[in-house]
Amino acid sequence: MELLNFDLLLRLLVAHFLSDFIFQPTLWVHKKNEQGVKSKYFWLHISISAVILAVFLWDLHLWCN
Repeated sequence: MELLNFDLLLRLLVAHFLSDFIFQPTLWVHKKNEQGVKSKYFWLHISISAVILAVFLWDLHLWCN
């Protein structure tokens, strides 16, 4: 069970790293800081993060004991 939790944590961290540092250009960060939730880049970043997270958590065995 502990390995299962480590696997889940690792998947979440990798998905977060990819969505924040690989797939998010600097322009998006600046626009999000200037405009907040009104920025289209804010919503685009959330969408990309959700897709990446879904791909990394696709293994349904992680949620079963």
